[in-house]
Amino acid sequence: MNRPGERVVVGGTVAALVAADGLAARGEPVRLLLPRTGVGGGFMPRQRGGRSLELGLRALELDYEGTTAPPLASYRVRDGGHRPFVSMIDAWVRDLVPPDALVELPPARMFLAGRSVPEAFISSDLTGAHRWVPGAVAHRVAAEAAARVADGGAAGWLAPSASAQLAGADLETASIHQHGPTFHRLLMEPFLAKLRPAGGRDVAAELRRKLWVPLFWPVTVAEAFGGERPAFRPHRPAVVVREGGGIGPVVVALLARLRRRGVHVHQHDGVRALAPSGSAVAITLADGTDLLATRPVLALSAGELFGALDIDYRPARVRSVIAWVAAREDDVRETPGFVHVVDADVPAYRVTPAPADDSGTRVFCVELAHDVAEGAAAEVAAAVVTRLGLVREGTQLVDVAVFAGPTFADPTADTLRAHRAAAEQLAGLELPAAVLGGALAFGSDTFNEQVVQGLHVAATW
Repeated sequence: MNRPGERVVVGGTVAALVAADGLAARGEPVRLLLPRTGVGGGFMPRQRGGRSLELGLRALELDYEGTTAPPLASYRVRDGGHRPFVSMIDAWVRDLVPPDALVELPPARMFLAGRSVPEAFISSDLTGAHRWVPGAVAHRVAAEAAARVADGGAAGWLAPSASAQLAGADLETASIHQHGPTFHRLLMEPFLAKLRPAGGRDVAAELRRKLWVPLFWPVTVAEAFGGERPAFRPHRPAVVVREGGGIGPVVVALLARLRRRGVHVHQHDGVRALAPSGSAVAITLADGTDLLATRPVLALSAGELFGALDIDYRPARVRSVIAWVAAREDDVRETPGFVHVVDADVPAYRVTPAPADDSGTRVFCVELAHDVAEGAAAEVAAAVVTRLGLVREGTQLVDVAVFAGPTFADPTADTLRAHRAAAEQLAGLELPAAVLGGALAFGSDTFNEQVVQGLHVAATW
């Protein structure tokens, strides 16, 4: 049994760390059961040869257009999530790391039709889109989108009254409905085909952000490709920590603050089992250690939590191929915040430059198409960086590291149904515990979502 008054937090996720930190800030004694590996999840970079290698684009979202600041107690994972609380997340991050350590990424780009144009997927900004493609193509996109407006209104399936249609649609169907077939074939289809074999055909439209693509209002597409200034102008700057260029230093600073606040950290090699035990939860660690915890905070990943409770949840996972290649800074021509690669003949979907290191070398993280062979990844990545014009022709890029294998749960309707079934079984157990992270709702494991969940439970549990 945990000591009287002691709060037990289980997990190495960002949500676990934030919850432990928040409870300790209130003066409560906290025991954190922390795994030896995987702390911070994918938000912590890999270490290789003295370099920190980010696992793709890792940036903080600390501002959105039109957000308010509701009371933290009103947070509900299924009621719009973290976005209304973005000012709270911003203040929390700036209290953890020096404000001058945070910098906005340079403008991002998109490689479309053989040209570098402003990025549109993460930014959700289509301003000037009529200049990205030949005039006849822009006119066709605008006309198709205008027809969608005439048939289904300015917002299409993004209108609150059409939420049922969107919830039941796959991403390809939703994209064609919102944007028209030409826009879909031009932008969405080739990009999504690099992430997974079926592209967007069997992806749940509501899970589109798991694949880094938005759905636009038809009127926005019609305005932008028709040469007008869209009425909707998003404001979503991407921010990183200056040193390292990602968000890993935020997690490192949080771990350091936990220790300063006197959190008792117990490291372990995994949670073997969880079970309700009266008004407490029985916790069995991988080494056989048993602990009975009163009202613990369980902030494991969805797979870990469901597995420890013997709930079946085995989603298919997307195969990712990532290569890190390095160039001398003298050979680097351009360093956008990141580049989304749309064109089908370029076998990568995103390239993210890291800051130059003290030796005058810059690493590019190249997220390659799912079907690139692991053995060819470094060579393909070097060719992609050159093709995009990020380095000079003839630059010899150095192979730093390669990863190939299953990563995140495939955001299909089948996965969503499996997750909901597992979550229903979890609810039926009536665990006397606060559950955080991806087990609450599929996709509720973004950095911002986990921060708000941790703050919420520390304030209310």
